[in-house]
Amino acid sequence: MLPHFSQSFGYSFFVALIFGGQIALVMVLNKEITISLLALLLSTIAAAILLQTFSGLIQNILDGLVSHGSSQAYQDHTTFREAASTASRQNETLDLSTIDDPAFARLTRRALSHMANLPRLSASPLTRLPLIEKRLQDRGNPADTLQRASELRAVLSESIAHLRPEKQAGYGTTDPWRHYNALYYPYVMGLKPYSRRVQHTEIDEAPEQVLEWFRTQVPQRTLYNWQTEAARLVPRGLQEKSWPSG
Repeated sequence: MLPHFSQSFGYSFFVALIFGGQIALVMVLNKEITISLLALLLSTIAAAILLQTFSGLIQNILDGLVSHGSSQAYQDHTTFREAASTASRQNETLDLSTIDDPAFARLTRRALSHMANLPRLSASPLTRLPLIEKRLQDRGNPADTLQRASELRAVLSESIAHLRPEKQAGYGTTDPWRHYNALYYPYVMGLKPYSRRVQHTEIDEAPEQVLEWFRTQVPQRTLYNWQTEAARLVPRGLQEKSWPSG
């Protein structure tokens, strides 16, 4: 995050210098510092920094006012802007082929938790896996930020599907299902078992029964531990497919 903080500080500094510098120049040329000019200088600097800091949010609000927040173009533009912002915080110097297994597992765990949010998922270093590159090339898709994030989400979904117990149709709540259930329902389906503020409507009977099983039989801490265990299984497939000779 340090490069991102440095970049934000640099932008804020130069924006404040451009706008506040004009007022400071007037004060110097007039050789007079009044309370009014000083207040104007400080408020201009503060406004310039706030505009730069919240430029993305302000742009979203303005776009929403113009399009009433209903057009597909507005939704796509907002998603792309958020993805570009989060992707800029990637550590491009990170060599995924050299990091150890625990570090790779942590990256996978974080990516899994962001599967429902494409802009956040686009910030994951895993979008630069050779596996992602190959899949995009095979289909002739552009390797832009959102395409990489979308492909990573598809790869993670497939990896979770491999955790499903073999030769067992439907759904289950027995021990062999724990890793699959712990990842599939919260991350792929986006269900929140323990949230009382979220109403899960229009879902199948099977997910509803699994949700009830989570709420009555699985403590939140246990679910978290299962997700951590399952997140250690997913990276193995990603690494093997990205570096087959490794």
